[in-house]
Amino acid sequence: MIKHINLKNFKAWRELDITLGQRITGLFGTNSSGKSSLIQFLLMLKQTKNNPDRNLVLDFGEFGKLINLGSFGDVIHEQDEKRKLEWRLGWNAKEEVRLQDTTKGRNKNLVSSKELSTESAVAVPADSKSLKTLFVKYAIGDMTFGIEPEHNQKKSGFRLITDGSDFSFRRIQGRAWQLPGPIKTHLFPDRAKAFHQNADLLSDLEVAYEKLMDSTFYLGPLRDYP
Repeated sequence: MIKHINLKNFKAWRELDITLGQRITGLFGTNSSGKSSLIQFLLMLKQTKNNPDRNLVLDFGEFGKLINLGSFGDVIHEQDEKRKLEWRLGWNAKEEVRLQDTTKGRNKNLVSSKELSTESAVAVPADSKSLKTLFVKYAIGDMTFGIEPEHNQKKSGFRLITDGSDFSFRRIQGRAWQLPGPIKTHLFPDRAKAFHQNADLLSDLEVAYEKLMDSTFYLGPLRDYP
């Protein structure tokens, strides 16, 4: 169940920060005030997850899909394509998610919790004409895992990051190649797991997010015809 949404630069919203009710949340406002945009954003994430094209950053939709939003220029706030679209989702999983550091034994939990969150951002970089995922982060319990660009100007790849304990990702010897960027806006690249001894836990976070999207449904309006 989604608990919290923080959204920046999506359609009418320059910034939205909302905590959802445990059973039901009501949104009230004038026409074109952004109520539907919140639903459209969640449907965009769901159809992005469902799209088999792993090179697609966000699925803005087309005829016959859950939602058809046009293009990045149509959804970014004030149609300013120099802006970043950013968001953070917090949710409660139906079952406890347990992550293990396989270098310390398969029966030892590194962290376990039902409370998770994910963060991501997309933009069209100045040196590119296509939409890119800037970073992906997951938080579970008091730990954070993610992938972000290398801060070293001599490197153009990405790196895995973690925070909240003495855990660190361990590179496999001989795997010194740079990591590519995230896939879509919620997946770590396959090479992130192949290049590290203990990065399999990232798959558990991806699965938890995809279960959330699979359990998110849109019930359209029920209206009588004139």
